[in-house]
Amino acid sequence: MTEATEPFIIPTTNGDRIIFQYHNIRGYFDLTEYRPEMTDYRLSVKDAEKFFERVQNYLEPWRKAVKTFSILIFLFCIVSIGGALSIPLVYLATEDMKIILYLMIPLVVGLSFRILWSAFKPARDIPSKLQEARTRITLLLESRQGFLEPRGLRWYLPEHFPEWIELWKDYNRIDTDNQSHHRHSHHEEIQIIE
Repeated sequence: MTEATEPFIIPTTNGDRIIFQYHNIRGYFDLTEYRPEMTDYRLSVKDAEKFFERVQNYLEPWRKAVKTFSILIFLFCIVSIGGALSIPLVYLATEDMKIILYLMIPLVVGLSFRILWSAFKPARDIPSKLQEARTRITLLLESRQGFLEPRGLRWYLPEHFPEWIELWKDYNRIDTDNQSHHRHSHHEEIQIIE
């Protein structure tokens, strides 16, 4: 697996593969562009949906950890900024308000550190939950190969999973290889006749 800071570009669907992109905010793989014609009717929409439903179920613990971490970091920022903005108010406030603000500042600082501390567990869990999901999904892909291989299709998890999953159309390669071999054989026959 690569570092999260390494830039990458999500590939586009082409004649050899179909790209199913993961939408982090919505938490699902986008199948809206998929049509059975894209695989010469070798994989129905229903079969693709069932496959991705299982994939998304395996990704759910990772997704929850990411969501929890994101919410806690967001709360930390809000509370910290709110606390920082209240400090200048101490100088502008009346004496009664200063007492309230002096009491609130340690509470805000304590709450900020508590939120930050709470964010460590989901942050620590994110890589292991993703690896666990990847392992389970790899096993799912292997179990599905018996269904897909005779159809000339193959699921592939890229290095940057879960950003996308690829469906390889191996039947295109086989057809191309057969046509190339046929042309090459025909060319050899012509040479022999001459």
